[in-house]
Amino acid sequence: MRIAVLGDAHLIADDDPYKNLHEIRGFFKSAWPSYRDLIAEINGMSPDLVVMLGDLVDWFSPENMSFGLELMSELHAPWKMTPGNHDIASPSGDPSQDVYKTKQDVGLGSHWNKAGVIFGNREIDCDGLCLLLMDSPLSRVQEGTEDWLNGAMLSDGCNILLTHVPIDTPEARDYILSVDGNRSMAKYVLSGAPDLYRESLKGRVDHVFSGHLHFSGDLVVDTTDIHLCDMSISMHDPHRNSTRKGTAYVIDWDGRTCASSVLCPETR
Repeated sequence: MRIAVLGDAHLIADDDPYKNLHEIRGFFKSAWPSYRDLIAEINGMSPDLVVMLGDLVDWFSPENMSFGLELMSELHAPWKMTPGNHDIASPSGDPSQDVYKTKQDVGLGSHWNKAGVIFGNREIDCDGLCLLLMDSPLSRVQEGTEDWLNGAMLSDGCNILLTHVPIDTPEARDYILSVDGNRSMAKYVLSGAPDLYRESLKGRVDHVFSGHLHFSGDLVVDTTDIHLCDMSISMHDPHRNSTRKGTAYVIDWDGRTCASSVLCPETR
């Protein structure tokens, strides 16, 4: 089985009404062609499933959501999504606002659900492989998540956790701050579930894939490989003095072993 994993895309539609924000967030607004190109590359690898780790859009609006779903419809494989904080955040002012400011509202998930994109904790089992899609856009987990994990994980097989916000471990915190010392640990790890790894994941989950950070990293915590996934668009963010190359991650499961690799067409 082959699974492709996409990270943050932050798509903005031409017909979204917040035109001033299109200019302010122009580094995201202009990046959508690279996302379409990456989708074409993924189609060429014939995955069985694609998982989007969240922040498909830069802010929620019906127009942005429709644009994101239109691009995702170009995938030849079925796809699932874990919600990101931007997917459930809408601009806090009227369309004439000239400052990028959003307000998060979990109720916006109902719009995605009506469009056929289901949020919430889910598991996908296939031939000894369990994919755990965890809801984490607000740096916390849903009530009952620990019980869900304990009941869903395989005791004999491979368990892979996919989540927008990275899990909270000392190793993850140290690495994130080594890359960007200004990152708030209240936001950029699952600070609302600080014991999740120790109590529910340690020794049981083989791999964790997460987005949210806009930079990559690979860590080993005990027996768990933690993959911090970069963005899936190519763009330059002037606020962070960094350039991103559209990247996807590929998981191959042969029924016994799991291997992961990085797909970055622009570096080939």
